[in-house]
Amino acid sequence: MTKWLQLTLGCVIVGGLLVAAERPAAAVDEILLLSGGRLTGDFDEAGLVLHTPRGPYQVNRDRVWRLVLDSGATGDVVELRNGNRLSGWLDRTRYSLRLAGGETRAFGRQEVAVVKLGAPSSAAALRQQADVLILKNGDHVAGDLARDEFDLLLPTGPQQFRRGQVWRLWLDSASGDGIQLLNGDLLDGIVSQAAYEVRTTGGQTLTFSRAQVKEIILRLPEKPGPPAAAAGGPAVAAAPTPGPTAPPTVPPAALPPTVRAVMRDLHFEFDRWELTPEARRTLEDVGSALKAYPSLTLLIEGHADERGTVEYNLALGARRAQAAKDYLVGLGIEPGRLDTISYGEERPLDPAHNEVAWALNRRAHFAVKAQ
Repeated sequence: MTKWLQLTLGCVIVGGLLVAAERPAAAVDEILLLSGGRLTGDFDEAGLVLHTPRGPYQVNRDRVWRLVLDSGATGDVVELRNGNRLSGWLDRTRYSLRLAGGETRAFGRQEVAVVKLGAPSSAAALRQQADVLILKNGDHVAGDLARDEFDLLLPTGPQQFRRGQVWRLWLDSASGDGIQLLNGDLLDGIVSQAAYEVRTTGGQTLTFSRAQVKEIILRLPEKPGPPAAAAGGPAVAAAPTPGPTAPPTVPPAALPPTVRAVMRDLHFEFDRWELTPEARRTLEDVGSALKAYPSLTLLIEGHADERGTVEYNLALGARRAQAAKDYLVGLGIEPGRLDTISYGEERPLDPAHNEVAWALNRRAHFAVKAQ
């Protein structure tokens, strides 16, 4: 029986099917079974289609990195590499994986929980530049935000910031609204925009009220290309892309022992930002230390593993840092003593490319700001 479920995001699909890209020869995919088993190999995504109320969406690894089957009330979920997420019904009843030894294994859809697709055939597909709106229902919309100026009402009066100054805005968290600038400054106030319009990568223009939006991550300025070299002369290296700059912090060795002992990293599940019971216990210890030393101010760094786009991982790191801040505010710590910053995937604790390293890199890290 055909199963139609509500589309989580009304975006990306604009008539017709996408052409499936050729599978890279070295791709390593995974199938996670409901029984708990995990197999790696080469997943056959050819012809796989997600049916939605707005039309069919053809799955291919250049655009999609994860499939979640029968994801609760939302039905099947297809997660795109640009941060978008689509819901509907995957039409395949059996899913095949060619193992490294050449054997092909097939599983019924009732046996499969998650399918992870390996790298796209083009690195550019993974690094697509876009703005990202994070909605309060947990969805993400990637595209071009139709706004170049942002107004923030501060206690001293209104102030306007241009896109080139801002990389992150958050709305209605436990500590209110705020803007994070590319130079690392964080300003708390009231973001006055009533609605946000974004043009998706599929060419569709969508509008969201501020009540629907939790956070906005703006794409970083593009890296300038190297100037042309003189004849016979060496090429000039391109300047690095500017990114958020952390304020000076106190070396751990200089902290009081009781503070240093509780500054443990918080770790998160894959693609999640909810606090685990262990993370909450750590935050309660951190809150007690901050109450004992009321002059200390804290910087909370959000980090992600390397999977996903740069924009998505910056957003994910920001949500992890904000979750820690919100919990500390709930414990009675003044919001003004807590700053957040996201490094996304750019500062891994472990640079390896495996599950252990990725687990270590999904974290929030604490540092005490220098006075």
